[in-house]
Amino acid sequence: CGLCLTSVGVRSVTSACAFLGKGMSRAESMEGSVHGRTRQYTQHDLAEAHFGVHESIVLARGLGIEGAQWTGVTTGIAIAWLESGEVDAVVVTSQKADDGFAAPSPLLARTVDEVLQGRRVKPSLSPALAVLDEIAADASIKR
Repeated sequence: CGLCLTSVGVRSVTSACAFLGKGMSRAESMEGSVHGRTRQYTQHDLAEAHFGVHESIVLARGLGIEGAQWTGVTTGIAIAWLESGEVDAVVVTSQKADDGFAAPSPLLARTVDEVLQGRRVKPSLSPALAVLDEIAADASIKR
């Protein structure tokens, strides 16, 4: 995630990182404190067994953004938030120009063109949170 690359530092990350120690095996045991309840499921309704604690599951369809994975739902949401002023910037996972998905790189996007640089799935680890210090230092980013 890149949190260990920020001023928060490794000391805080070691107890939260999914790739260190018990990692993701702790997720189910933490659901009660995070969500206020644990998974509820029966033999006939296994939704929470498969998808975890939730209120509802919805299906979204994007607008068919050119070059986006599937229909571009996430890219579309990021663009809509920027254009409406809901956020001042969004973090997207870009990539080094010619390296495909093998070199994911976080990008603090402030424009639609920058958001579009995050199109497509990059099935590899990405240090997206490494830009937290950059965000904290930028007074123009309030949301």
